[in-house]
Amino acid sequence: MTKQTKRMYQVKYVTAKDVGGYNSDPFERAKNTQKYINDICSVLADNDCNVLDIENAHSFPIIIKYTQSIE
Repeated sequence: MTKQTKRMYQVKYVTAKDVGGYNSDPFERAKNTQKYINDICSVLADNDCNVLDIENAHSFPIIIKYTQSIE
């Protein structure tokens, strides 16, 4: 029989301030936002988290839903 791991459902809200503040250049803003989301997802993956969904990725707040193992 396999061992089951308990997982906790988590939500992270990303605001414009988290990404570096408002930037009037839409291309620079999109690049900064994408980099921030990628960085967050990498950190979550490194910590045994499973990203389930990224909602509202084109405006703020961006909502990242994920699960995390509980020991």
